[in-house]
Amino acid sequence: MSGYLKIAIVTQLILAVALGAFASLGFTFIAVIATAFRSNEEAERFRKKIKADFLKSIAYSIGFFFAVFMLADGAIFALPYVLQGYLRLLGWLGVQVAQTLIAGGIVLLGYGAYKFKRATQKYYGLVEVLFSAVSVIVALKTTKPDNRLGLVATLIGAIYVSSRGFANYFKKE
Repeated sequence: MSGYLKIAIVTQLILAVALGAFASLGFTFIAVIATAFRSNEEAERFRKKIKADFLKSIAYSIGFFFAVFMLADGAIFALPYVLQGYLRLLGWLGVQVAQTLIAGGIVLLGYGAYKFKRATQKYYGLVEVLFSAVSVIVALKTTKPDNRLGLVATLIGAIYVSSRGFANYFKKE
């Protein structure tokens, strides 16, 4: 292990202890202040619990900050290898980076459509019906005359999307 790495780990350990102790003290201070709004018996009961759990809260806070630092270090050390593996996998599959970004964007758009459907199913159905109409027009304009099978498949897909749109539009809640 290099000297730089040893210094970085020791520094992170010191930071984790300092931040953990400081955070725990801050949360304890806020908790004690919050007991001022309770009756005397309740306040004393909560203060005893806070006092009993104080060292445990410091240990958990230190552990939390140390785990965050270690996860960050792991990500920093692993990132070049993950990137190289990703690029090699794309090369092996014969896929471009832009294609994977488009695929990820499509998945995100699909999730947005799902949330839109859950929020307003009636309007989602209307969008489906409009989309099926537009897809039929685009299919008729762009499909070559000798590709009847592709055109029939597109029209059947549009019928399906349209029927799902009407089902969503007229669904009783």
